[in-house]
Amino acid sequence: MFQISSSYEGPEFEKFKYLKESLSERDLVDRISNSISMRSAENIDFDIEHPERDEPKVIFKGACNVSDQIKYVGKSLAIVPMAIFTPPQMSAKHQGLARINYPLHKSDTLVYQLSFIDQYLVKLPADVQIASKYGSYGHRYFMDGNRIVAERSFLMHAGNYQAEERKELYAFMEMVANAQQKSTIVFNPKQ
Repeated sequence: MFQISSSYEGPEFEKFKYLKESLSERDLVDRISNSISMRSAENIDFDIEHPERDEPKVIFKGACNVSDQIKYVGKSLAIVPMAIFTPPQMSAKHQGLARINYPLHKSDTLVYQLSFIDQYLVKLPADVQIASKYGSYGHRYFMDGNRIVAERSFLMHAGNYQAEERKELYAFMEMVANAQQKSTIVFNPKQ
């Protein structure tokens, strides 16, 4: 079983607030499932929260079967968690100003409850903290009994970035993407 709790602020909040007002409950759940890359998601619930009037956010909670995230490599297993952020593709024709209109803040907690965990030696990804003037990203993975917990957070600052800053901005996004790609959980059989 795989559980997720995600929170979105900024433009993602605005998008889901609009969708909640304009879609049926089933269509909205389908849209949320697609947005958090959970093909076998079930029991998705969400709330739009206003902890402070200036900081509204949308919170998703869901559960699904983890089988579509397990990869088999010989006798070992690997789980590649879904990405919290996917950077846009950099195009040669976009050489001018890079504009990020709203700050983007996503945080989530992934909980993998695995009945087979006692049969394997588990190798978790190293903790990561990345910070720059463009934003920050961090993840921490830890064991809690037969559960693996991943806590992740991504923040992209709003701003207008001149052409000479584009390389630094995209370098930050690429560092985040690389950190996510290296966050594979590996299960090696006990000898």
